[in-house]
Amino acid sequence: MEGSGVRGETREILSHLGDRDARVRHVAREQLVGMGEQVLPLLLEKLKSPDWRIRWEAVKAVGEIESPENAPVDPQVASALVELLKDEDQSVRWAAMGSLIQMQRGAIIPLLQGLTREFPSACFREGAHHVLHTLHNEGQLTGMEEEVLHALKGYAPGIEAAWAANRALMAEQ
Repeated sequence: MEGSGVRGETREILSHLGDRDARVRHVAREQLVGMGEQVLPLLLEKLKSPDWRIRWEAVKAVGEIESPENAPVDPQVASALVELLKDEDQSVRWAAMGSLIQMQRGAIIPLLQGLTREFPSACFREGAHHVLHTLHNEGQLTGMEEEVLHALKGYAPGIEAAWAANRALMAEQ
């Protein structure tokens, strides 16, 4: 019985992520973050919402939950955020970049995998570049990963980055 009440409360909080009032959304996000990893599956569903506000708040919450210091990152969560680098809404893309940066090394493999699939997307490449550039500045990248960053600045960034990402992934195995 108690579990269903908690689930109902969680669903009510989730419904506030799309509120027009930014303060209401912020409070809901903070409550969800306070619930921790148990709400990640529900937040991952919200990443697919047609409402940009819900996607943005869910991205921020996922990043805050999934990025405690020195904790391993769930590759499924990082992959879901990587997919949002091609979101139609620029603010959602930027929020996804920020959450991926918070995940540091935990975001790199899903990001490289995404580059091998999404290389034709300029938005995706720009997001990947921002994440990799920031992680490079923090000393987080290996030599092969730095080659991917360099390829994203090259003459044919889509093709060059996809090849470099594939090489970096093969080196990780």
